[in-house]
Amino acid sequence: MKNGAEYENTDENLSNTTDSIYKSSLFHGQNQNPEKVALLNDSASSSDTEQSPYEEVAVNISNTDDPNTLCLTFRSMLIGILLGCIMAFTSQFFAFRTSPLDLNIGILVLISYMIVELMSKILPNRIFNITINPGPFTMKEYALITTMASSGLRTYEGIETLTIQRFHFKYNLGHFNSVLFLLIVHALAISFSGILKRYLIWPGFMIWPKTLMTCSLIRTLIHENEFTEDHSRWKITRLKFFWLIVLCQFLWYWLPGCIFPLLSFFSLICVMSPKNVVLSQVTGACGLGFGAIEFDWKAWVAYLDTPILVPFWAHIQIFVGFVIVIWICNSYLDCNASHLLLKYGNFYNTSKILTKDYHRNETAYEIYGPSLLSSGFAVSYAFSFAAITALTVHTIVYHVSLLLTIIFSIPNGIISAITSMGLVMSAPNDLIGSYLLSGNPIAFLAFRTFTFTCQGQIVIYLTNTKIAHYMKIPPRIVFPIFLLSSAITSTIQYATSIYLLQHIPNICTSENSIWRCLSMQYSLTTTIIFSLTGSFNMSSQYSTALWGFLVGAILPILSWWLCKMYPNIKWFKFIHFPMFLMAPFGFFFNFVLYRYAHSWWEKYACIFSIAMSCGVALRGFTIFFTLQLNDVDFPEWWGLGGPNGDGCPLDLANYSGFIATNRYF
Repeated sequence: MKNGAEYENTDENLSNTTDSIYKSSLFHGQNQNPEKVALLNDSASSSDTEQSPYEEVAVNISNTDDPNTLCLTFRSMLIGILLGCIMAFTSQFFAFRTSPLDLNIGILVLISYMIVELMSKILPNRIFNITINPGPFTMKEYALITTMASSGLRTYEGIETLTIQRFHFKYNLGHFNSVLFLLIVHALAISFSGILKRYLIWPGFMIWPKTLMTCSLIRTLIHENEFTEDHSRWKITRLKFFWLIVLCQFLWYWLPGCIFPLLSFFSLICVMSPKNVVLSQVTGACGLGFGAIEFDWKAWVAYLDTPILVPFWAHIQIFVGFVIVIWICNSYLDCNASHLLLKYGNFYNTSKILTKDYHRNETAYEIYGPSLLSSGFAVSYAFSFAAITALTVHTIVYHVSLLLTIIFSIPNGIISAITSMGLVMSAPNDLIGSYLLSGNPIAFLAFRTFTFTCQGQIVIYLTNTKIAHYMKIPPRIVFPIFLLSSAITSTIQYATSIYLLQHIPNICTSENSIWRCLSMQYSLTTTIIFSLTGSFNMSSQYSTALWGFLVGAILPILSWWLCKMYPNIKWFKFIHFPMFLMAPFGFFFNFVLYRYAHSWWEKYACIFSIAMSCGVALRGFTIFFTLQLNDVDFPEWWGLGGPNGDGCPLDLANYSGFIATNRYF
């Protein structure tokens, strides 16, 4: 069999048993089932192979494998290491900037594609009797390169821990110990991801929708004519469609990204009356955002990553949860800030309550007073507490057969695998750490890294494992690749952060508007409220948020009881309180297009999503290297949106119109 032949498509009838995470009798009708779906097979007959019962997998992933296809080669390792270093440096470099560059898996695949094309032309076939360029690049080599380099796309929370300890608390762990600390966390994450593979990767219903986008793009870039017999009326190839969307998004994003930033969050009401405190707080980007419109793809995917990959039933519950949490429960302002405040609105200065060895000074704390949280911050933690217990109880009552699996797995992996969304699991870890390490912020930061950060890394490695699983990369290759990529990422990102902290004046302060280190603010705030001020202790003013644990445990039992008592009411079974408690684009893609333009959805949906993200990323690179790097700003005009970029200058103010100043980080 020729390399890549297993990825050529034939047109096959999808069996009546084909399922979909996007399909439900409630939203799409009982008989919704496409007549023809192009499947990925290696021959005209798929009788000898087992096709995935899930439609979105069947149209994007091959169900056959050629074990002789090249995978781990000199050139794939060389490009993977080179690209991993570039991605690790770039992501960490921009993580400290006030306007970070958008890096995503799509731009990584594009860069790897260009490097691969260059390497295939300049590398000799043999050196010292060793084959280093054995013919055309294979699909598995592309997937291996992507898997190696993707760990550098995401800035690592462990770096935030070391940065906060060094910069804010003046505690220097040392270079060797710091790198060793990062490697240990990576090693733990790799180990747990290997254990959880049996439960979160191998089962067919653990789809991991986000990985389909990556696999679809790799296949599209390498095999342009992927549909040999396409009966769909949409004749444009995926490759041409991809580049068309990338070009359109690249051109469009000059408006919200540079020329007209107000389009990223446009509130007509606030623009009409910018000095009205109430309207700014209700409609502003830093307020409730009620009635505002976004014309920015980057803003759309900031929370959902890509709304196209999230099932429609999940969109509904996210929206309902958002209305309850943000618009109803969050009724006090400054409502959504992540920083801490004093009772009169000024920023909380933690240096006033710390001893010389960075523990809490009880006397100074009594004099200075407790910290106050924005209402949005406090409410989000209350719903996070509820979501944790709701997730556990929901899984037990609806999937009792998986009870033994839950003992060894992370519920977040199950949610990510099914809905492409993850639940932020930091709340219980932070609460436990606040009781174990009260008054010791440095130890709390380390504890948080080994719990919350490690959980996030596990999901990342599971995602990459699923990509390798879909692309038929042997597990014996994946494991050492993870070890190598983690060592590269940890070393490069740590070295980059140390260099920036030592060579950029006033970095991570309000005095340097370009290098504000905004990503550190949430971690610092969390450390202060849980380890120093004890904002969620039983005796604190926010102790009522702890009732969320009990509420979250009761709600899934209620929905399960309703399903049993009223089996004829179909929509009861779609109530998923973990999704609901996490807080119109998804409606259009996963309801309208899925139901009324299904052939377009199955052929172009994944490609459209990643093409939009690639267009944004390419525009970001262009803006940075042509304008920002040369300190060139667009001329001042009202379309820039003012200091907050949303045309609402008072959305950060309290009810009296006072805006806090003197931020200390």
